[in-house]
Amino acid sequence: MIYHNIKRRTKSESLKLAYKNNLRLTNNGGNTQRNKDFFISKNELIKLYSVMTKYQIAKKFNMSTNLVSKWLRKYNIKNNKRIGKNNPHWKGGIMFDKERKLIYTPNHPNPDFLKKYVYEYRLIAEKHLGRYLKSGEVIHHINGNSLDNRIENLYVCTQSVHVKIHHKKIECEHGNI
Repeated sequence: MIYHNIKRRTKSESLKLAYKNNLRLTNNGGNTQRNKDFFISKNELIKLYSVMTKYQIAKKFNMSTNLVSKWLRKYNIKNNKRIGKNNPHWKGGIMFDKERKLIYTPNHPNPDFLKKYVYEYRLIAEKHLGRYLKSGEVIHHINGNSLDNRIENLYVCTQSVHVKIHHKKIECEHGNI
């Protein structure tokens, strides 16, 4: 096997040369005490990346995640398996924005957050009404607790009515969704 020392050329030149000639890379990374040898074929990398993260691969080969990322880019291996439910940090599609619960709903016509999340109270009101909320409709929490999404606590109104409710100019009709 041929060894190629990255310190003699720039990293990008070395990666291009190694990729072109199927060479083994030796990356000292400015640290003479730790010598990192790395060569992996495209098929091996695909197999590893299907069951491991970049961090785990880097740890296995005692190298940086940046070098693993470079090899993934060189081999045109896409990072599409770590999206949504396949992401190790997936929390079931539930997240919080301030004190409001968001639900992952990628096909909703009116997403509220990141083009894929909808506030839970909107989904509850829409289910109760049997239709999507119109563009001018908002949800008011009668008791003021935005985490209390019981149907009795939700009131559908226009934005102007919602502002008047909060400025105590009018009372909302309790329990009337």
